[in-house]
Amino acid sequence: AAWMAGYDADAPEGAAADQELVAALPRLRLLIAEDHALSRRVLVRLLRSWVGVSDVTTVIDGREAVEMVMSSRAAGKPFDVVLMDVEMPRMGGIDAVNAIREAYGGGGGGGQ
Repeated sequence: AAWMAGYDADAPEGAAADQELVAALPRLRLLIAEDHALSRRVLVRLLRSWVGVSDVTTVIDGREAVEMVMSSRAAGKPFDVVLMDVEMPRMGGIDAVNAIREAYGGGGGGGQ
């Protein structure tokens, strides 16, 4: 993948980046947009028990995801990561991502 170009996990700077990422994981704020209840429960359990993330919010469709991203950012507590299903009722993941990008000037925003 292009984002991995030049990445070498065995290089000292690669190992340091890995350690920094692992240390940051428990502090991340995550939003999961998933319409299937079992999938939501599994994702939350995996993120909390295996990764150590404690701040996980779930919504059931893309429209709720857009609203949650907007309101959390307005409150000064943006999400660091949004995991989005592609096919959901009311608004799918691709449309939701496009709506979020449009609201923030076309960029990813990076949680800012």
